[in-house]
Amino acid sequence: MPTPPNKVFATVVRGTVAWIEAIGAHPIPTTCVVVAAILLTMMNVGIPDAWDHAVQVLLVTAVSGFFGTLALELDLRRSFPIRRLRSLFALVLLGVLVGIFWPAPTTGETFIYQALIWGGSLAILLVAVAFRLPFEMSRPDSDLLAWYSGQRFVMGCVLALALASLLAGGVISALYAVEELLSVNVPGEVYTQMWILALAVIWPMGVMVEAERALPVNTKLRAPVPEQPPRWLGLVVGWALIPLSVVFTIILYLYLARLAILGEMPSGMIAPISAGYLTFGAVTHLAAQPLAHAGRPLARLYRRVFPFTMLLPLAALAWALWVRIDAYGVTEPRFLLALVAGWLLLLSLVWMPGQLVSPSRLAGLLGALLMVVGGGPWGAASVSLNSQRAQFLELLRAHDMVIEEEIPEEEVTEPGVTMRRTALPASEEAPPSAEDQARMIDILYFFDSRAYSGYLSDLFPNEPEDARAQDRITALALDRTLASTGRREVSLGVEPARAGLSTAGFDTMLPVTLWPPGQHTVDIGDGRTVRVTGLTLALVEAGGEGDVAERTLVTLDLAPMVSAIVDGEDNTAFAEGVVTVAAERMEVTAEDGGWRLRLLVNNMTVVERDDLRSLTHLDGVLLLAQPE
Repeated sequence: MPTPPNKVFATVVRGTVAWIEAIGAHPIPTTCVVVAAILLTMMNVGIPDAWDHAVQVLLVTAVSGFFGTLALELDLRRSFPIRRLRSLFALVLLGVLVGIFWPAPTTGETFIYQALIWGGSLAILLVAVAFRLPFEMSRPDSDLLAWYSGQRFVMGCVLALALASLLAGGVISALYAVEELLSVNVPGEVYTQMWILALAVIWPMGVMVEAERALPVNTKLRAPVPEQPPRWLGLVVGWALIPLSVVFTIILYLYLARLAILGEMPSGMIAPISAGYLTFGAVTHLAAQPLAHAGRPLARLYRRVFPFTMLLPLAALAWALWVRIDAYGVTEPRFLLALVAGWLLLLSLVWMPGQLVSPSRLAGLLGALLMVVGGGPWGAASVSLNSQRAQFLELLRAHDMVIEEEIPEEEVTEPGVTMRRTALPASEEAPPSAEDQARMIDILYFFDSRAYSGYLSDLFPNEPEDARAQDRITALALDRTLASTGRREVSLGVEPARAGLSTAGFDTMLPVTLWPPGQHTVDIGDGRTVRVTGLTLALVEAGGEGDVAERTLVTLDLAPMVSAIVDGEDNTAFAEGVVTVAAERMEVTAEDGGWRLRLLVNNMTVVERDDLRSLTHLDGVLLLAQPE
C-alpha cells in the first residue's frame, strides 16, 4: 500500500525538527559545516589565486574542526554544562588547527598529509567518544551499553552518508537526463555543487542528528541493551568478518612461510598489507564483543586466538619497515605505518591475557597518537624532511660531492647552524653509481613534491630562488634518466563548458575517451583508430588486402596547446594540479592529404617525467572531414 500523505508529512516534520535540534545543540560544528560548504562552493566557481592559500587552510580547518568540535561537545557537555565554556574550548581547537595548517605550503604533499592526519585523528576521537559512556556506571552491562550506543552512532553515520550520496546521484542523473534529452546545457559546476551539498552539508548534519539520537546526555534515554545480539550482527560478524579475517590470516602466514623457506626478504608491500590485515582483524575483534558476551562459540574463539596471531605479522611489518627506512629514510607513509604498528602491538599485548578493554580507549589512543604526530619537530612531516635531508647529505659525502666548512663564531647568523655546505658535481673519474644517482634524484623530487625545496637551498647557494629538482639535477651533473620518481601531472579542463558544437566543414563527429591510464588507442569504426603517443594524436587506417602495414591519415600535435597552458607566465600548473581554461584554448586542428581533423578537448591529464610529457586521460570530441 502507498504511504499516506500524512505519514510522509510527519516524517518530513520530524526530520526538520531533528536538524533544528542538532543545530541548536552543536553551534560550533554547524558553523564549521557552513564555512566548509561556502569555501567549497567558492572553489567550485573559481577564486583569485591570491585567496588560494587562505581558502585551503580554512577549508581543512573547517573539515577537521567539525569532527574535533563535535567530539569535544559530546564529551564535555556532561562535565561542563555551561555551553559558553564548551564553545571556548572548541574555538581554541580551531585556532590550534589554523596555526598548524597555515605555515605549510598548500601546493605540496606535506599539507595534504597534515590535513589527513588531523582530520583522521579527530574523526577517530569522535568515534572514541561515541563508544564512551558520559560518566562512570556501576551497571554490569555498562560496557555493552557503550558498545551498542557507539554502534548505533557509527551505523547512523554510514547510513547518512549512503543516503546523501544517493540523493546527489539521483539529482545528477536527473540533470544529465535534462541535458541529453532536452538539449539544455548544464554547467559542470552544477554537478559538482550537488556533491558539495550532499557530502559537505547533508551528511555532516546527519552525523549531528545521529549523535543526538544515539548519544543523549541522559543515559536513561539510551536504547537498552538487547537480551540477544541482533540477527544482522551475527550474520555480518559470524559469517563475513570473522571468516574473512581467518582467510587473510592464512594467506599472510603462507606468504611468511614461503619467505622463511626460500630465505627471501619481504617485499615493500608487506608492511601496508600486514597493517591493513591487522587493522581489519582488530575491528572484527571489537565487533565480535556482544556475540562473545552472549556465548557465541565462534566469536569467543576468535577473540581469544586473534591477539596471538598478530605477533608474527607485526614482526614482518616491523622488519619490512626497518629495511625500507634503513635504505631510503623516513617518509610520511612509513612514519604512519610505524605508528599504527606500535598501536597494534599494544592491542595484542592487552588482549592476549583476555582483558576486556573499551573500544573507546583503544580508538582514543590511536586518535591521540595521530594528533601528537600531526605537527611539530616530532611530527610526521618534520621527521620525514629531516630524514631525507640526512640521506641526501650522506650520499653527497660518500662521493665527495659536498664542501663542508665550519662557520666562524662571529659569522653565525642562525642558532644551531655552525656548518656551511655547498653541493657540487662528482669528479668524472669517480662518478656515483647508477643506484646512488637515482636515489639522489628521488630525494630532490621528494622535496619538490612536498613544496619544501628550500629545505636544501643552503646546499646550493648560487641557485635562483625558484630553483627546483631539475635545476639541482643539472647542477650536480646527475643522469636524470635514472630517476625512479620525478613524475608530475596536471589535469586540464574547460571552464565554462562548451554550450554547443559547430560541425560546419566536417563530415563526422565522434566522442573520444582515453581511459583508463595505459589505453592509447580508440577504435572509431571503418577500420580507423585514434592513437595517442606522447602528446601526438594520430588517425590511423588499417591496411587493406595486400597492404603490409597501416597508414597514418593525419596527426595532431597537442604539445603547443599543452605548453601554452602549462608553461604560462606563473608556471604553477603542476603545483596546482588542476587548471581550467577557456574552451577555445583546448582546440587543435590539422590537415593532411585532404583529411582534416579537429579535436575539442573537454578535459585531459598530462604527465611529465624527465622533461617528457604524455597523456594518461583524454575526453573530448573529434571532428573529421574526409577528402572529396
